[in-house]
Amino acid sequence: MACLTFALAGCGGDDAESKGDTGTANEVVDARDGHKYRTKQFGGQVWMAENLAFGEVTSKYPRVDSDTVPRFCPQTYPDPTTPSPCDLYGGYYTWATALALPRSCNGDDCATQIQSPHQGICPQGWHIPSKQDFETLTSFLATESGLTATYEKGYSELGRVARLAAACKTPPATDAPSAGFDGLPSGFANDTGYVSAEGVWTYWQTTTQDPGYSYGWGLSCNDDRFGEGFYYKSHGLPVRCLKD
Repeated sequence: MACLTFALAGCGGDDAESKGDTGTANEVVDARDGHKYRTKQFGGQVWMAENLAFGEVTSKYPRVDSDTVPRFCPQTYPDPTTPSPCDLYGGYYTWATALALPRSCNGDDCATQIQSPHQGICPQGWHIPSKQDFETLTSFLATESGLTATYEKGYSELGRVARLAAACKTPPATDAPSAGFDGLPSGFANDTGYVSAEGVWTYWQTTTQDPGYSYGWGLSCNDDRFGEGFYYKSHGLPVRCLKD
């Protein structure tokens, strides 16, 4: 199990393009594979409004470095089902894979290899969010929605507008119209090949907690928080990319 403070969560072609105006859902095309992603502008930031789905699909946990990006698609727990988690949630990536770093960085301190911004496996012109990027997003959403109540790791009510409530198996007790970030209840994948923390959203960020752990941001079907937690870097979490 991941060690959680809150029960939640580089490479590309030069012609990947994004288009759109503030306040509307738009689109970016990943030139590497032609995959299209909805995007959404929040203040001065433009985020993907879908989880990244890049790489070579594999049902085996990535244990060695590879020339290709492993898009880990584990079976669900306790029984494999159709559709697979990747059909629903894009892909699961270890921290090192998400940041396009050697696999050894899942256990080593590789903070000196992190750039600002850090592209990782996002398309050209996009990057893996930092802690500050997530803080900017949540501050904007809180101001716009009026859901400004906080707790030690984030906002205690902001999940109401940041999640896609329709994706929850059981409707949340409290809800509000989606702001367009459309977080999905992907949970996280461990190295045994199963998805844990059903009904919980988790997304990697570049900031590390210590050599074996990194921070991620998440929210849940089960409560309204949107904030930071920390996870084993060897676990698989989805990725949301942010425009440079």
